[in-house]
Amino acid sequence: MPGERRAGGGVDPVIVVIPCSATKLPVPEGVKVPAAVLYQGTYFTKCLNAARTIPGGRVVIVSGLCGLITPDTLIATYEKRLDPRTVDHAKHRAQAEAMGWGLRGAPKVIALAGKEYADAAAAVWPHLPRPLAGAGIGTQLQRLTRIADAAAAASHEDGAGRPRPSPEGQRVEEGGFRWAIQSGMSIVDRSIAAVSAALSGLAAGAAWKASREANKAAWKANETADSVAQIERDRWHKELTPQLRIKLQTEPHEVLYVRFDSPATLGDLAVQLTIRDDFDRSRLPHLAGTPTPEQRAEVIWGPYRFRPHVDEADELGRAVPAFPLLPGDRHRLALDLSLKPSWYEGADGEQRWRNDYRTAPIRLWAVCTAPDHKPWILAFAVPQDGSWALGGA
Repeated sequence: MPGERRAGGGVDPVIVVIPCSATKLPVPEGVKVPAAVLYQGTYFTKCLNAARTIPGGRVVIVSGLCGLITPDTLIATYEKRLDPRTVDHAKHRAQAEAMGWGLRGAPKVIALAGKEYADAAAAVWPHLPRPLAGAGIGTQLQRLTRIADAAAAASHEDGAGRPRPSPEGQRVEEGGFRWAIQSGMSIVDRSIAAVSAALSGLAAGAAWKASREANKAAWKANETADSVAQIERDRWHKELTPQLRIKLQTEPHEVLYVRFDSPATLGDLAVQLTIRDDFDRSRLPHLAGTPTPEQRAEVIWGPYRFRPHVDEADELGRAVPAFPLLPGDRHRLALDLSLKPSWYEGADGEQRWRNDYRTAPIRLWAVCTAPDHKPWILAFAVPQDGSWALGGA
């Protein structure tokens, strides 16, 4: 990991703690995606980008629901903000211990987060720097940009792709911040210094007001440019929607085939599949004498499930983790018949369950990800007659 090199050639770990995001990718209920994909807010993206400019650094996210997680942690969408009054600090400390990496006792930790999330991180690492806490949102966004710029300026790659330090005594000055970047300092130390340096002086009232108005105009111009750019990115993203085909093969064994046809420009595609129920029962009222919502959630309401623990499928057979596909390639996944619910009682219970789904398609969500692209979520209804099903956004 990056940071300051030890005498033996090792490197001290660097942990960068960032907040989650209220703005999330609109994924279907129950579908899990990596946290870095689910969280879509501008502030989260700025924090993540700044954290990732620290080469090899380990990013930890403080989630209002899940606690401490990594960007790769698979989570479903939720609506819960971190509440400082109810934060389970003991849970966070236990999660830090369980993550490994020497996380709990890491000598270098920084919180790139606002006050509430930085406070939650400080309960795990009491002495961590908090360069954003207490500043206004505009100032925080500016500091995040400057952290990324400082880290980029402080390190260059040699011919082998290894970072090398910037020239002796290099100093960068932007706005009212003085960034001291000296040889021998770690990337994190330089980044912390970049946002923690004192303002060179207080501006006069008139100058401050003029600066504020100029900043407002600049923000409006940036927002307009960002909106236009976002429209173009969305159009391009739709044009690059992966073309997948999925079919069921029942002889000699039940198998699901997934084929990636195009576009070839996406290169290596990662596909994660989740079996959908025939319809959403989560909002059905619970009547006396009927199955509870928890019991209904433990049933796959359809003809097939993934074979549990094969292809890394979960215990229920609901989902399999992402697998790679190149254009023109296909992937095979083992299936089993779905299990009848316990309340399908009697000698004919199994047959009644099979009859319910004799001709029903296998309904799937496919979450497709490719480097440098937002994910695509495709819906499939795979017929039982062995024909290929095409997905739709």
